[in-house]
Amino acid sequence: MLNAMAAMPTGGVLMLRTAHDESNVSLEVSDSGSGLTPEETRHLFTPYYTANHHSAGLGLAIVQSVVSDHGGRISVESETGIGTSFHITLPMNPPIHAELLPADKT
Repeated sequence: MLNAMAAMPTGGVLMLRTAHDESNVSLEVSDSGSGLTPEETRHLFTPYYTANHHSAGLGLAIVQSVVSDHGGRISVESETGIGTSFHITLPMNPPIHAELLPADKT
């Protein structure tokens, strides 16, 4: 949401949309900001890539990692001058990672 707000310095529309079905929950974050170029969109989830000179370029790479760790996926759609939408889908029953389970004390 902070990225969306930064893309609309003179105001605009920030929309959050949620949905679910039997197996997934979805979140969409959309803005009516300046949008991204195709080049920016291709590199958006690359660590240390940023179009914002006040950013380290780690935020979206970390979000992608967390979403993936929970069995989900994230994607982006953007059109220069129109706006950007991020789509996150997470499973209702995420995979259990063995390294997160308590150690066996036998």
